[in-house]
Amino acid sequence: MDDVSVHLLARWRDGDQQAAAELFDRYAKRLTALAQRRLPARLGVRVDAEDIVQSVYRSFFIAARNGRYVLERSGDLWRLLFGITMHKVQHQVRYHQAGKRDVDLEQPAGGQNAGFSLPADVAAHDPPVEEAVALSDLLEQAMADIEPLERRMIELRLQGYRVGEIAGDTGRCVHTVLRVMDRFKKRLERIEAESRKDGP
Repeated sequence: MDDVSVHLLARWRDGDQQAAAELFDRYAKRLTALAQRRLPARLGVRVDAEDIVQSVYRSFFIAARNGRYVLERSGDLWRLLFGITMHKVQHQVRYHQAGKRDVDLEQPAGGQNAGFSLPADVAAHDPPVEEAVALSDLLEQAMADIEPLERRMIELRLQGYRVGEIAGDTGRCVHTVLRVMDRFKKRLERIEAESRKDGP
């Protein structure tokens, strides 16, 4: 259990603004580095990774104030913030590559898949930037040819939504959502195993 994050979140909910600053400082540098890694180079002149992370924390604190998030397992807060960050990066990529705003008509490598974060069971701790980036690269590979509806389900799950909420959002039954999650988990595990086998 991530006792420090739980304690800080509880302090913040009780009105301690210093706790909010400590929660921010705990992950901001890693999240900024990840956002910078995921933003296509040509988009860097339009989008600031630090602004994205500021937006991540605004979204998190608003939802947390309303009791939207409950931290139950070790690494829950890291995974949640990571998922929100990648979602916001993806939104920026899509926005700036749409129509006349397109900064790269040739589609930078990984652009369509940028923005998907780690499944909840991939990292049970707070990894350093290098490890988190490596894991997110693995995730991008796993997401490469998944259809949009299933990608939406996975993305919502990574942002902390419950299976029932995902089913309602996507218009599918709970059983379908669970089947998609299980299939994606197995696919990710298979790719990870192959990557280890082919590694040095």
